Amino acid sequence: MARMNAMTELANGLSAAEHYEDALTVQEAELAMRRRNGDAEGNILTAQSNLAITYGQLGQREKALSMERDAYSGYLKLDGGQHSSTLRAANNYASSLATLQRFKEAKSVLRKTIPVTRRVLGESHELCLGMRMIYGQALYEDSAATLDDLREAVTTLEEIEPTAQQVFGGAHPITSSIRQSLHLARVARCARETPLRFKVGSRVECCVDTNRGEAHWAPGTVIKLWYTEDSFAQGFYAPYQVELDEGRLIFAPEDSDACIRREGAPEAS
Repeated sequence: MARMNAMTELANGLSAAEHYEDALTVQEAELAMRRRNGDAEGNILTAQSNLAITYGQLGQREKALSMERDAYSGYLKLDGGQHSSTLRAANNYASSLATLQRFKEAKSVLRKTIPVTRRVLGESHELCLGMRMIYGQALYEDSAATLDDLREAVTTLEEIEPTAQQVFGGAHPITSSIRQSLHLARVARCARETPLRFKVGSRVECCVDTNRGEAHWAPGTVIKLWYTEDSFAQGFYAPYQVELDEGRLIFAPEDSDACIRREGAPEAS
């Protein structure tokens, strides 16, 4: 037992120092030893979970996924579906599924476990917030997402962002990740609800000034779709950000010929 615990400490130290390949060697040996010596199932599952994390750090995603699936199944049998160790294993498993773009499976796991996590650990628990963030990401990142999926993603992330802000503060990694995911979900929803006329790289002319009732048009290039900034009203996205040929960055507040038009388009009569 003492030797196995020493191996755990060594692997943890190597991982903390980002020596993941060395940590992997130690963890594989530790897991084999625990199995060979008939160690307690909980200790074996912990070793599996740690090994899966290291596989992920090394980019061996499929191996990590296989290990996390086994750990989740093992914790279900050992502790039941409401234990925190089972819920954490489910979160890790779903995260790996989403990373591998197996969104349907990820959403299936999370739809089963999120209600349990909310009930057992509470809405503001870090694990609950993380699960719901992964679920929102899986909804909008899926290439097969419907408009309803995109709307659900926005709603989910809008619900948890204030909680994360209140519990952890704006600078916390979880809060930052939720905020960024919410931005991307809103952009995806906007793009589906309101298809735009121009793409990134399109040459356009923007109405940037008026002089005695006459429009002044300046040429430029679209550099971003569904642009937002902190000064905008919450939830507002400008259809385009444009870099003018003169060097200025501006945004077009609406997708209309009165605001932005194709370069060289004839004057409206």
